[in-house]
Amino acid sequence: MDNFKNYINDLNISVKNKNLLLEVFENNIQDGYCLNSERMQILKSSLQFLGNSYLRTEELASDTVDCSTLTSQAYWEGAQIGIPFIAESQRSAPSGEEVTLENTQPADIVIKFPNLDTSPDKIYNHVGLILGTAKDGITYVIESNSKDGCVISTLDDFDPQGGFKSYIKNIDIKTTETLHEQFSVLSKKVPKLSRLGAKQYQKNSTDRIAHKGIDIYVDEGTTVYAPISGYLTIETLIDEQEPCVVIKSDYGLTCVLGNVEVSSELVNQHIKADNPLGKVQLPKTDTHMNYPELGGKTSHIHFQMHGSVTTNYILHKIKIGDKDYYNGVYMAKLGLAKLPVRP
Repeated sequence: MDNFKNYINDLNISVKNKNLLLEVFENNIQDGYCLNSERMQILKSSLQFLGNSYLRTEELASDTVDCSTLTSQAYWEGAQIGIPFIAESQRSAPSGEEVTLENTQPADIVIKFPNLDTSPDKIYNHVGLILGTAKDGITYVIESNSKDGCVISTLDDFDPQGGFKSYIKNIDIKTTETLHEQFSVLSKKVPKLSRLGAKQYQKNSTDRIAHKGIDIYVDEGTTVYAPISGYLTIETLIDEQEPCVVIKSDYGLTCVLGNVEVSSELVNQHIKADNPLGKVQLPKTDTHMNYPELGGKTSHIHFQMHGSVTTNYILHKIKIGDKDYYNGVYMAKLGLAKLPVRP
């Protein structure tokens, strides 16, 4: 708790708020939330925004923050969990689980309005994060609103007519200090990006709310090897914009690969893991991110896993060209592995 105390005491906030945070976090610890748990690390990351003024924008700034940037960036920096970047999408995204007030936990998303029709401007919703409960039984949230900026409020004052959402699947996972520090360095280098490698901001009604895979940027024509054994088909998924290679295993996992050109001889056939699958091809639509360090490169492979594991087999790498790409964080967040995953 000493590190948390030092962090809170160094914040540029009132003594009253510092004491309140210490009390709430001590209660969280007594309730069983380890300081290195995802929930507590998310809350710690959210505190950096206290005192910032409000500015509605999808970009980070040093002294301003809007409500959904506060929540999404806290999730990303604190636990490398990618959630949608606008408030209404955080309310409606199927990747989040609706929870009742009685079942809420620290770091759950608290939602102001049930839908946009009930919001004053019919355009934007409003969200915050549950900090926890003080000794007097009052529950507190952190939020950023247009009147006060980023502040600590009571849950009653927030008035969560839209309910609560939980995006944390692995409640028991704890990260080591070293591992978390490594993650934090990465997360600060790519702000506003999800843990899965793509921006999650719904600019219009046709945009996908969440990117469910990892985008690995490699040269066009690079050989891709089958990550798992299974039955191969070509499918256009609802949440992807181009046909994808889909490999369904016999042990509960499905692998989705985008921007990979495979031979027609492999389609509708059973393939073996580690065998050559195809070549990386350029995306036909603009689904890539413009990373400055890539120098304009757009060729990438979309790698996605889902399903339920019925055996002890856990995939933790994919071979592209002469390199193995490990994805322990991704698998852990899907609930298919526990951190730390070591190759």
